[in-house]
Amino acid sequence: MLHQSSSVSATTRSTSTSSSKYSSRTPPNSRDTSQEGLSWLMTHSWLHYFKTVPGEKLERWVPGVPRCQPLPSQQQRLQPPQAHCSQPLLAKLGMSSKPDVLPVPNPGARHWAETAGDPGAGKPEKADVSLWELQMGGSPGCRAPSTGAVKPRSQRGIPAETAGMRVAVVGAGVSGLTATKCCLDEGLEPTCFEQSQDIGGVWRYTEYIEAGRPSLYPSVISNTSKEMSAFSDFPYPEDFSVFLPNAQLLDYLRRYAEHFSLRGHIKFGTTVVSIRKRPDFATTGQWDVVTEAGGKQTSHVFDAVMVCIGNCSEPSLPLHCFPGIEKFQGQYFHSRQYKHPEVFQGKRVLVVGMGNSGADIAVEASRVAAKVTLCTSQGAWVISRVFDHGYPWDMVFNTRLMSLIRNHLPHPLSWGLINHRANQWFKHENYGLQPEKRCLVRDPVLNDDLPSYILTGRITIKPSVKEFKDNSVVFHNCPEEEPIDIVVFCTGYNVSFPFLEETVVKMENKHASLYKYVFPTHLQRPTLAVLGLIKPLGAIMPVSEMQARWVTRVFKGLCQLPPQSVMEKEVNENKKIQLQWFGLSFDEVLKTDWLAYLDQLTSFIGAKPSVLRLLCRDPRLALTIFFGPCTPYQYRLVGPGRWEGARQAILTQWDRTLKPTRTRVSANSSSLCPSLLTVVGFLLLLATLLFGFQ
Repeated sequence: MLHQSSSVSATTRSTSTSSSKYSSRTPPNSRDTSQEGLSWLMTHSWLHYFKTVPGEKLERWVPGVPRCQPLPSQQQRLQPPQAHCSQPLLAKLGMSSKPDVLPVPNPGARHWAETAGDPGAGKPEKADVSLWELQMGGSPGCRAPSTGAVKPRSQRGIPAETAGMRVAVVGAGVSGLTATKCCLDEGLEPTCFEQSQDIGGVWRYTEYIEAGRPSLYPSVISNTSKEMSAFSDFPYPEDFSVFLPNAQLLDYLRRYAEHFSLRGHIKFGTTVVSIRKRPDFATTGQWDVVTEAGGKQTSHVFDAVMVCIGNCSEPSLPLHCFPGIEKFQGQYFHSRQYKHPEVFQGKRVLVVGMGNSGADIAVEASRVAAKVTLCTSQGAWVISRVFDHGYPWDMVFNTRLMSLIRNHLPHPLSWGLINHRANQWFKHENYGLQPEKRCLVRDPVLNDDLPSYILTGRITIKPSVKEFKDNSVVFHNCPEEEPIDIVVFCTGYNVSFPFLEETVVKMENKHASLYKYVFPTHLQRPTLAVLGLIKPLGAIMPVSEMQARWVTRVFKGLCQLPPQSVMEKEVNENKKIQLQWFGLSFDEVLKTDWLAYLDQLTSFIGAKPSVLRLLCRDPRLALTIFFGPCTPYQYRLVGPGRWEGARQAILTQWDRTLKPTRTRVSANSSSLCPSLLTVVGFLLLLATLLFGFQ
């Protein structure tokens, strides 16, 4: 699951909010979708024997919107939002200069480093951007921005000593964009450096492969649903697909940057050459940053640095782990070089590695190749994006109820339940995919086609490679040779910070030692942070955003880090746990529980919602938060950056999810309305019992 970055200009929004959908306290009128969403809550909270009531009736027992008293210094920022019509987007976005490119694989070359050609050279990438505004109700093209929208400093209560704090943001992908925006929300002065000519990071497709940039193939689709992947104060439009093609996700990032006026803070075509501590770092925490643009280097001084380059730029190709590869006469390359399946036409293909890219490439290759073999040393849990009753997998899996079950049941019982759940779609052992270790060891592979392609003989699963021959391969526990023509190594990526001194971010066994995956533990001043260097079992966008919200408050001194000894102890203990659970690989060590990690970061800044308190003030919202999917809007209900539209965004999350799929509604559809008091009473009782275990 890929993802990274953000920034905003100081503009004051005006216009009435009376028509704003997200600031309204009335329930939505779309009976079908509201009913469907509530029905899901019942079904997946062990209340499947109940039906739901329409949202209009449920409103009768809702006391109203909870009122949180802001701190005096936040008073201006927590005023009700005003509707705003943003400036029209540019119809076209192009690249003004030709980037450095790497070759893509072609059938005539043995290894990707030997290939030639530059299909994208001299052809500036252009992308159509529709003139769309994220509509929150009211007149078309208008929306109510979050209370985190940038305002004049005099209105934000920014401390004088941090009001002019200059922050360097490296990279304008998912993490860099949200980092820039969070800096502006906190009254800091960000400058984002992006080496390419556009935003988007890994989600911006180019036909050519740019040096030092992530690369993706055009068929990539997000592995997390749009509601779970949204920035917490900027929902996706309801007509966007539930799982987003890369072009649509890039469109969302462009709209995000446009809405919050981030482009004015980004320097495109600028490469960060070096970042070094200044001589007086112990007292100032400042950094010397050298950048290069147009062949000219420039030096800057920044008070803080946010590194947002992700972990998909430097491919890991451990050829020494594959005996005989030097004798192999066929073609081989890393998955980063892959673009189109035509390279496999009529060939016998071996895909090494059982991650998301490996499964995707194997499926695509099998449609044109003579034969496809997918080898894996550890196996993997393969799940579909479509889960129970057709709902997105992450909206079923990442709920507070499910998290409570996973974390509080005895481990053998928890593992057994997840093992059983993972095998409900198909029995992994029968397909040669059963993981070698515990069920929580591997990040699930999201692929809707792999099981059927194995079943129909298009793809064959094999164990790890033992040895390569001239035109064949031998697998462990398989004495016969398998003839092959092309090998695709889906072996992941390395962590690399080429512009940093080695002592800034300490690396051990290719793993970065970072407190909470963000802060180096040994710096005298906590003025450098790494964002997005994590593999959560969920969407990366909310994680990067939450990291940025925490980091900016640490920069301002509003949040304090523990002493160095405490941070180092936690990092070391966490490494032991991660190695025990996930193994030695870079990808596995970066993995963490998505919901638990978000809750931890939000608790640092006071933005974690209390379900028990909400249960008294707003039962409908509390029960939706606990039993329903943990969408990022939950972290805008309270605390710094509180957004008035968060409540309505949560209550209408299923409306936006089901909108693109419910294109035909049967005339015979009906609803059963059981006793409202029975449903509410049972939910309250169950919630009380469950919270008692926390």
